[in-house]
Amino acid sequence: MIAVRATLAAALVLVATVGSAAVYPEFLTRAGTQTFNPNYAFHTTQTRLVETAEAIHAMGSDVIKLELSRRAWSYSGYNGYQLPTSPASYPTLASMAQNEPSFRAVFDMPFRTYVIWAYPRTITDSFYHNYWRDGLTTSEATAEYNEIRALAEYFLTQYAGTGKTFLIGHWEGDWAIRGHYDKNLNPTNTAIGGMIAWLTTRQNAINDARAAHPTSNVRVFNYAEVNLVLDWVRGWTQPWQKTVANSVLPHVVLDLVSYSAYDSANQVVFGGNYPAWHIDCLNYIESVTTFSTAAPYNKKVFIGEYGASVTGSSPMMTPAQQTTLASVELKAAAGWGCPFVLYWQMYDNENAGFWLIDNTNTKVGAWYKHQEFLGKAHTLKNLYRFWMERNPTWAEMNAFSGNWDTYDVSAQLNAILNSPGYAALRTNAQYLSFLFLHILGNANPSDPDYLAYLGQLNGGTPRSAVLDSILNSTRFKNRTSDHDFAVMLYTGTLLRPTVDTNSAEFLALLASLSGGTPRATVWRSFLNSAEFRNAELGIRSDDTVGSTNVFKKYFFTFAPPAGVGSEALLHN
Repeated sequence: MIAVRATLAAALVLVATVGSAAVYPEFLTRAGTQTFNPNYAFHTTQTRLVETAEAIHAMGSDVIKLELSRRAWSYSGYNGYQLPTSPASYPTLASMAQNEPSFRAVFDMPFRTYVIWAYPRTITDSFYHNYWRDGLTTSEATAEYNEIRALAEYFLTQYAGTGKTFLIGHWEGDWAIRGHYDKNLNPTNTAIGGMIAWLTTRQNAINDARAAHPTSNVRVFNYAEVNLVLDWVRGWTQPWQKTVANSVLPHVVLDLVSYSAYDSANQVVFGGNYPAWHIDCLNYIESVTTFSTAAPYNKKVFIGEYGASVTGSSPMMTPAQQTTLASVELKAAAGWGCPFVLYWQMYDNENAGFWLIDNTNTKVGAWYKHQEFLGKAHTLKNLYRFWMERNPTWAEMNAFSGNWDTYDVSAQLNAILNSPGYAALRTNAQYLSFLFLHILGNANPSDPDYLAYLGQLNGGTPRSAVLDSILNSTRFKNRTSDHDFAVMLYTGTLLRPTVDTNSAEFLALLASLSGGTPRATVWRSFLNSAEFRNAELGIRSDDTVGSTNVFKKYFFTFAPPAGVGSEALLHN
């Protein structure tokens, strides 16, 4: 069942009802990473696949990229590359996803999105694409269709009700179509035709799987990946050079396209015109592709890989440059609108320092950039959910991403409170009643203070300024002591389960408050803290409309006053 809560007509939000609780639609934080053939591990009680998946989730990401294939079984084991059962036990992709313990464990984890290199197990050497570079035969097409459709149907049925999304695709297409790494040698026309037939077969399989399960709230999409784009876009290559983007994409219909973006993303360090060239590549891919209408994303090109080595015989970047790369790529690609921007990778797989956690189990600078981005993205989400009763729009998320490193929660709060959108959603009187009810415990419209503040609002005083004024008022201080206000900040705003009121930290805060530091100033400093944004990651799966977790984190009381219904949580 779908219930509609009206906001602005241009930003109408559908709120699904799950059981008796209304929930917000999925919100994409866009940043993530992947796990392929990790060279090291730090645990012996679980496989490398599960260990790295847990590390990705612990960082705060809700998207993971991995591989299902013949070879994937061999490198996803324990610290001895040994899995507990034989690969012969999983003759198809669907059986591997369902029955192999490590893969099943990862698919059961609370990730929202899975990006998967999927290569049929019933086709020999399918990872290396030998079977379609010389043309896709009828028997190969049949095997491909059957395995991809069965895998898609397994996801659609096994995870029905979870809202998960599965993207089924492949490794860098421009190398696959060539069968080598020399970009100056064109793929054959036979290989181009084989790839067109192969991608079409996979798309048809997923289309048919979706059609067979139209009521599943699980989404399964097909994607192709390109990796040689910049030379063509910049005109640095001969006009006859053939790439997947210029020779394959115009002849297929796809749900999504992945860009393995080393050629343009790494220009941030190599001296090229970044991000302009990078954005040119994304625009070009988008312009030559015919997309299906299945995927709900405003942009249907995503970054399947970017990253840089920092060790080995010829490191691409210094650790500091690797950190810079992560920071600016999130700004550029997520700011353009890519639904996913995936860093290569959580643990290194090449003995070259492609990592977010290195081989000493140390989180590198790029890891912290990802966690910071993710925490800030969730603060954006919950600011909009709390005040606007909707998710941020795609454009609002783009704007955040493009400036995420200087994003200020307090400033974002002001922008929302003072926006025409919020004015259209709540009148001045409704807004003021909410503040009085939850800060001062009384929303009597005849109250002299109420009438004075309403006059200010009607006279043009910004809503954010009125909020600060009430927080700094003697009336609020008389109702709530500095001690109790400080407890609210720690256990509410920061979501700490307990607070030590005898700690130096707590006593210093009390001293600051009693010394005259305005409460609004203190509260806003908490909003802009790293602890505030990181606390978002612990509640990132809480999509409940009117969530008490979100309410106490974004406001001051932990529950409505006695006798006030839960509708007060929604500003009604």
